[in-house]
Amino acid sequence: MNITNITLSSDLLLPRPYAYLYEELCIYFLRWYLPATIIVGTMGTLFSLFFLFCSKLFQSNMLLWLSSICIGDFFILMLEGMWILLKVWFKYDIRDHNDLICKIHKASSNYVLYWSAYMQSALSVQRAYLVFKPLHARGRGGISKKHLVAWIMISLILIAPVAPYLIYWRIIDGDCDPTDRDIFYLTTLCDLIIWGIIPLLGMTVSTVVICLNMAKLGNKFKRAKVASSKRPRKFSLCIPSEVPPAARRRGLSTPTITSVLLKSTTDTHTLSSRIMDHLQQSETAETQMEFSPNDLQRQLTEHNSSRHNAPDNFGHVTRLLICMNIAYMASTFPLLIFLMFRNFSGVDVDPDFHRFCYYLFRSLCFLNSCTNWIFYCLVGKLFREEAKHILRMCCGLHPKVSSRGASNLSGKALPLPLPSVRTPEMSHHTSPAKRFRSISAIDIRRVVTRIPAR
Repeated sequence: MNITNITLSSDLLLPRPYAYLYEELCIYFLRWYLPATIIVGTMGTLFSLFFLFCSKLFQSNMLLWLSSICIGDFFILMLEGMWILLKVWFKYDIRDHNDLICKIHKASSNYVLYWSAYMQSALSVQRAYLVFKPLHARGRGGISKKHLVAWIMISLILIAPVAPYLIYWRIIDGDCDPTDRDIFYLTTLCDLIIWGIIPLLGMTVSTVVICLNMAKLGNKFKRAKVASSKRPRKFSLCIPSEVPPAARRRGLSTPTITSVLLKSTTDTHTLSSRIMDHLQQSETAETQMEFSPNDLQRQLTEHNSSRHNAPDNFGHVTRLLICMNIAYMASTFPLLIFLMFRNFSGVDVDPDFHRFCYYLFRSLCFLNSCTNWIFYCLVGKLFREEAKHILRMCCGLHPKVSSRGASNLSGKALPLPLPSVRTPEMSHHTSPAKRFRSISAIDIRRVVTRIPAR
């Protein structure tokens, strides 16, 4: 009897040579990996949403796609991540409770995976389109009708791939499984094509187009810089209207330039006097404001960044998108390769090995959801400064003022008050060159910022 029992037990163990893989995966990897990704990803996603809506650095069209990606990542971690965590830690499958929970959870978890992927793919396609239509990147205002229609259409169309889960999935022998095995292969094929190949192809092509365009522009700037360094420097001179036509030649000698400057002394003095009078009036009207070095540096950074930062921050969002696409491709490729091998190779995969690979590669997809927030702090100094400002504001260490100062809804930065800088008084006997040097760039800037808009 003992020999027979040993023989029967050995026969039962032979068909499952890979049964230990899933248990080892749960013990040594998923037990600590899942809590870490869920906690870090949830906190990072909430921070990203807070950053998007509080920083006011993004155009409304960009904000639609980026906020949708964050919301999709959050629900992926809550639905898919918590489901696997409960199975690993407590051996409890929430889908096996009843048919309704089985259908709703299976359909909703797959829907948010599709939805987040297509939101990111749509943003990638839009940025690639703006490479060929760069002037459209400076649009202002609210969400355009085209973007809103595209967002609604994507959200509605993605209901079709998850419809089989609502129809054919139910509790069978204590597990949430399809009623027909062919339906299982159909949904697996849908995961491969709709969730994997189509959005991944859009992200890959868009990323390549954007990177090639950025490399092309970088080479152009380098060549222009080298060419400008080799050229002889030319100086331009503004000649007043009183100069006779004979003196309006391209090549002016030194005596001619001296005579022109001497003749224009009166006009220059008048212009300088007007500027100085305006500065004195502004200094008298304004109250004396004291700025700390950090505030002064922050305001100078804001004014310098307002020159090249459009409401949608084309360069920063492009680098952010490239990082997000690379992370998505790196975290999704293993599962896609496995699904392609599973469906198109014709090889019968052992069920235990399939279970091990599926949960391993499915859990790696959470890396994309829990690391997207990091790229907001890596793509540029402007985003890092804004993130620090928001964190200080949340901790009560900084006044609740946007990092770009007062701004209206159109994204146009309003002029900020600059610290008053005393300009040395000019003597009427100084030369024109010295008179121009006495007017600093900050003073002229203060005058220009107070010119009313036409």
